[in-house]
Amino acid sequence: MDVRREAARTYRQLGPVAYRCTLALLGREEEAALATCQVFAKLARDLASLSGAAGAVALVQRAAAKHCERLLRRRGEPPPGSPSGPGCLSPLELEERISGRDPGAGREHLEDCAACRDRLAAMERQGEDFRREVYGRTVDTVMEAAADPWAKGARRWLLAAFPAAGLAASAGLFFLLAPRPPSDEMGPRSAPLGLAVYAGEPLSPLRDGGRTNGRSPLRLRVRTSRPCRLHIAAADGRSVARLFAGSPEAERLEGTVLLPGAVSLGGPRGPVRLYAVCSTAPIADADLYRAVRAATSGGEEALRAGGPLAGLPPGSTQASVLLEREP
Repeated sequence: MDVRREAARTYRQLGPVAYRCTLALLGREEEAALATCQVFAKLARDLASLSGAAGAVALVQRAAAKHCERLLRRRGEPPPGSPSGPGCLSPLELEERISGRDPGAGREHLEDCAACRDRLAAMERQGEDFRREVYGRTVDTVMEAAADPWAKGARRWLLAAFPAAGLAASAGLFFLLAPRPPSDEMGPRSAPLGLAVYAGEPLSPLRDGGRTNGRSPLRLRVRTSRPCRLHIAAADGRSVARLFAGSPEAERLEGTVLLPGAVSLGGPRGPVRLYAVCSTAPIADADLYRAVRAATSGGEEALRAGGPLAGLPPGSTQASVLLEREP
């Protein structure tokens, strides 16, 4: 049996169950997509057996709920109440019906309850959103975890950033949409966007989470799979700074390029996250800063987690690298 293919099939079938649960608990599509991928990376060793197993829907829903409860506890936020009213069908009953495991679940109740019919329709739309926007951008990570659940990539799925049109989780030096191999210091060669940070002379790549003296000059290298305007910003939880901007008049960047000049990340000790964005449309400073602040708000934990940038122009891709700044 091809475990990668079976994992992909099961993820497509049961991923919407986790996505609907995480979306209901976390409230944001970006967070729900990342959490769904994280849940299935944890379940990677069991995905093949989940496909036709009795109770698989309940198992996935329970794993997703526990994952979100841990996230909410760390934030100090209470879990939301149940969306169902007294006597209404439970989320599990609706999931069993949608998944086809029990297509007759709650049939009589649904005939008489408009609220549950509305919930069912909303859940079906969310499942379509998952398959259209999330599945294709995260399935590589789930397949990788299923093939080698103890690999470094499977253990580090928390460190991720994603293309703006949807979300993906992929560990390594860059947090990109692509299978890990083949790769180099710029990450998977098939990824739409790669970002690398170099220090010293001759240039030596800094690994994700690498330490850098805030006064030392750094060079940035990017690799794009299509022409784009490149934007790079850095955030340290206190401020956001643009490190590179492609003007609308400039020729669009394409391929692998060592950017001209050097950058410095001066400031106090702590994490600094660099975001690279490849877009076909210009991005105003205010819009870029707003997106970076939203993704990194929440202190050092948020910076190290590397949440995705939202609100970027359609078709944008992004990559991210974390550095630990020393005085």
